Amino acid sequence: MNINEKWEQIPTFDDPSAKIETRVHPVSGSEIIEVLYGAAAAESVPTAQDNSQQGRWIAFKADGLCQLLYWRLPDGEVKQAFVSGSSGQPEITLEIVLKTLEQSIRARKSIIDEAYTLIKSAPYSPEAFPALRRRWEQCTSYGTPKEQALEQDWHKVQSKYEAFESCLNEKKALIEEAKACAGSIAWKVTSRKMQELMERWKKAGRSRKEYDDQLWQEFHTAKQAFYDHQEQYFKEQTQKWAQSKAAKQALIEEAGQIAASSTHWKSNGAKLDALREQMKAAGSAGYTADQALWREFNQICNAFYAKKKAHYEESIERFSINEKKKRTLLAEAEAILDAKDYSSASTQRMKQLWKEWMQSGFSGKESNTALWEQFNEVQDSYFRSMRQEAIDRRKKRISSIQSNISTLQERLLNTINETKQAEITLWITQEQTKIDELEKAIHDMENNK
Repeated sequence: MNINEKWEQIPTFDDPSAKIETRVHPVSGSEIIEVLYGAAAAESVPTAQDNSQQGRWIAFKADGLCQLLYWRLPDGEVKQAFVSGSSGQPEITLEIVLKTLEQSIRARKSIIDEAYTLIKSAPYSPEAFPALRRRWEQCTSYGTPKEQALEQDWHKVQSKYEAFESCLNEKKALIEEAKACAGSIAWKVTSRKMQELMERWKKAGRSRKEYDDQLWQEFHTAKQAFYDHQEQYFKEQTQKWAQSKAAKQALIEEAGQIAASSTHWKSNGAKLDALREQMKAAGSAGYTADQALWREFNQICNAFYAKKKAHYEESIERFSINEKKKRTLLAEAEAILDAKDYSSASTQRMKQLWKEWMQSGFSGKESNTALWEQFNEVQDSYFRSMRQEAIDRRKKRISSIQSNISTLQERLLNTINETKQAEITLWITQEQTKIDELEKAIHDMENNK
């Protein structure tokens, strides 16, 4: 609380006999100016000097001005007296005013001393300094040099305390951040974070040794928890990497054997694809090791696929040649079928075409099947037709023989000569035998015997 009435000049109240005295106040260090004027009379109009009843105007010099402390009129009325805001009370004396000033100065000094104690030795409490600040703000300020010096001291100690408290809060916040990182597995990011926290810790400054030691221990413990976690992780990871590496090396060896074992391209390609999936499922062996292992595995697979590609390119060319052969054989077989030539020569040629077809080689899955079905149908059609033609020919022969038998039977009836009858009977029997043989042949052909 500040008092505000300031005078630019020392007043004499139009009293030529006014006395002006100066002295230094031992507690505040201020120059006290006292003006004694007038005797008992009307307000501000002294008529005589009297030691018991005279006006007293007291102020102290501050920044070239006179800061009023106490003003008693010649009639005894206290016009102004600064005592914690009280005025106009005759019972308030100059001694009380000065005592109040001294008490305010001592209170301020005591507050500053307590503040330094808070910083240097007292247990930290977030409410302690704000309580001192409230007490400071409640103190009456007269603006004396001593008070001004104490005000500067207060700002210094307040700045120190704020720095002390800021340091504590910053370090506590850093500890919490370090604790929050303890379980992280983002090793690179978190390691950089820990380095950043360490730099911020250094910049946070020092608070007080016992606090700094305790906070540093907490901070170090929090950091070490992360590094211990990291060390344990990589220790376990190293074992996993070794197991993964061994598993992948075994798969690579197996891939090499498969790739070199045979030319079963489809089945071996499927096996290599299965091994690739097992390589993926085997887990990490560490970045550098994984790069080398995959490079070795891919080299084996790429070599296999290159040979497979060359093989299929060669096969495609071979299939094309074989397809041309098959189409030529098919065209010739169709021509024989269309000619309906069932001579021995044509039949032998059809059989020879079959043999040549079987030796013509593979022409590709779709082409080979389609051409075979066409060729097989031509062959079947030809031999079915040939059998049918043979059957029809034999049936015609049977009909002719039966006609001949009828003629012989008629002759037998008209013949009296026994010798001739026996001869005709023999002929009939012989013809019937021929019919039996032809019918058997027809039966066998119809049943594909």
